[in-house]
Amino acid sequence: MQNTSDTYKRIISGPYQTETRIAIGESGVLTDEYGDTIMFGGDAILIDTGGPDDGFDESMLISAETSQKVFQDGPQIGCAIAQEVDISMRKPVSDIPYMARLALYARVKNQEEVSEWLPQGVFYSDTDYSTKDNRVQTITIHGFDAMLFAEQDYPSSTMAWPARDVDILHEIAEFMGIGVDPDTIAMMDKGYTFPYPAGYSCREVIGYLGGAYGGCFVISENGDLRLIKLNGIPPETNLLVDEDGDVIIFGMDGNEVSILV
Repeated sequence: MQNTSDTYKRIISGPYQTETRIAIGESGVLTDEYGDTIMFGGDAILIDTGGPDDGFDESMLISAETSQKVFQDGPQIGCAIAQEVDISMRKPVSDIPYMARLALYARVKNQEEVSEWLPQGVFYSDTDYSTKDNRVQTITIHGFDAMLFAEQDYPSSTMAWPARDVDILHEIAEFMGIGVDPDTIAMMDKGYTFPYPAGYSCREVIGYLGGAYGGCFVISENGDLRLIKLNGIPPETNLLVDEDGDVIIFGMDGNEVSILV
């Protein structure tokens, strides 16, 4: 659940519009604490140096569709759930390289005020293709979130084993090149210990940690590992809704990206 400003809450209490942007990174590569490039499947992970103010606005975007993140087919415990995105937009001047970072943002506005930008997910480009219609060239980009980086074997570890659950999670997050959601650390308060997970992937271990707390792990809107407990799922009313209570989405033709508030 995202924290929102008083301005945001004031705007959505009346008539408003939703504005979206996507920041596409191609200015650097993800590195570890020693400055070495982090690789995934033999490719460097590209990151951006800007935010929504430097991103592509709705004059370039056509649609953005994300897969449902949690509990799509009923309650799931002990899983590490990945999310994917499909973005359609006018083709930018520069090419979008493989594994480029794709950061979605949204904000609300009315005739007097504009809210802060809210992150709506971080993804990494996988495939793309271009089309040309009525002299307008468009590009469709498919991407996945950082959970797919956890498909690799658990790394060599310098920790003392058995190790605490939060320490294991931090080690995996560092290996993946991402952070851990602060609320997740607060929820993991039991201090469970586990033996060294030889022969298991990071994603399997993440799932076991989630199962120990009666939930699953996802990648948050900010791109961090987040624990979702089965008894702590926010109700749908925590999604941005209109005056009739319907969830607001951006995109076209049923392509859905909802906004958490």
